[in-house]
Amino acid sequence: MRILFLIVMCLGVAGCGSNTKQASSTASGTIKLDGKPLTSGTLNFYPANEGNSAFAVINSDGTFTVNTSAGTSGLEPGEYSVVISYEVPSTIDDESNEVPGINPIPAKFRNEENPEISITVPKSGTDALSIDLTSQ
Repeated sequence: MRILFLIVMCLGVAGCGSNTKQASSTASGTIKLDGKPLTSGTLNFYPANEGNSAFAVINSDGTFTVNTSAGTSGLEPGEYSVVISYEVPSTIDDESNEVPGINPIPAKFRNEENPEISITVPKSGTDALSIDLTSQ
């Protein structure tokens, strides 16, 4: 019985650690479209060189914090291309027909093949990433 108790206790202690790893640089900021905060969507960060890709969910006030696909928060220092994913809900018209929504984000900012947005993350990290887009 003591051995069983010790095994259970060891397993319990082993499970108490944090699974969240920390990237070496924090990365957060704001995103605006035509001077107004973008209120939803996802930013996808692709490293110019080797490294982990990352993503950030855009909050309703236009702020975001980056997390990597490897389960870490922040970004490794370096250059990144940024692509925006934005879900546009459809609506129903007066005749019960589905009307596709219009995406306010210009296609050039959603293009993974030829990204228009790039950022640099310094070794010290940053909480002041500022992405300002125009719809024109």
